[in-house]
Amino acid sequence: ILSRLLRLKLIVYCFEPHSEYMVDFKIWNKTSLNYKLLHHFELLQLKQAKYIVVPNDFTKTFVAQINKTVQIFVCPISIDTDQMVFNSPAREKIRGNINAGDKIVVIYTGKFGGIYYSCDNVISFFTKLHQQYDKLFFYIITPDVTEVTESIIKYKLPQTAFSVSYTVNYNELNQHVSAADIGFVALPSLPSQIYRTPVKTAIYLSCGLPYIVNKHIGDDDIIALTENVGVVIDSLEEAPEQITDRINKLLTGSNPDLKIRCRNHAVNYRSIDAAKNILNKIFSEI
Repeated sequence: ILSRLLRLKLIVYCFEPHSEYMVDFKIWNKTSLNYKLLHHFELLQLKQAKYIVVPNDFTKTFVAQINKTVQIFVCPISIDTDQMVFNSPAREKIRGNINAGDKIVVIYTGKFGGIYYSCDNVISFFTKLHQQYDKLFFYIITPDVTEVTESIIKYKLPQTAFSVSYTVNYNELNQHVSAADIGFVALPSLPSQIYRTPVKTAIYLSCGLPYIVNKHIGDDDIIALTENVGVVIDSLEEAPEQITDRINKLLTGSNPDLKIRCRNHAVNYRSIDAAKNILNKIFSEI
């Protein structure tokens, strides 16, 4: 609307069809006013934009079907990879603070519910993994501490198998991620999730961590397999022994360059420099 009123070119950065997310997660339905309004304005963005930046090729195809003339650039959600680095001293200190010992630490940082898995879904999944392989330890950093605690009691995850912390300062996040061995991405394989590129994946990779992700989450599952930097699961209902086997093979197999591969992918594809290059190209044309 503003671009029309001010007669300016419209640039849309990191377009994702959020109206479809809301329907897939059953937060809205397609007859609701919320959906109709957001969907309408998303279509207007795509039809009127001169340049659109999208997070992956799936989203590029989605946009191209609506506007065949717009210039589309692919740039995954980026982070400051100079800030998100592995910190060895912090790893030892934080692992001691959370009593992780020599266990394999699975970290999840973020919210639950909404357009993510619910707390019960995740804790139930973690509990099944631990029952299958008790060397796993779960480190959860979230604003939803009370809800997590209630789920842990409900599903009887042992006290020795987890630590829960309130959200930490972003400047210190890399230290906590460094304490872990593998990250978890809490997104289900709903149809619209192929258009996403979770920032958590970038944070894990930048700190040298591989990740666990459902299939069809943006191109994260493809990258996990082609670059051998992650474990792909069908759903949280998949047999836990199959998942723990894959985790073990990735982390403890003949995989000496895992941390380097993770870090290199983040620097090459998820750094803020990639976003700067695309925006500089767009602005130079304007």
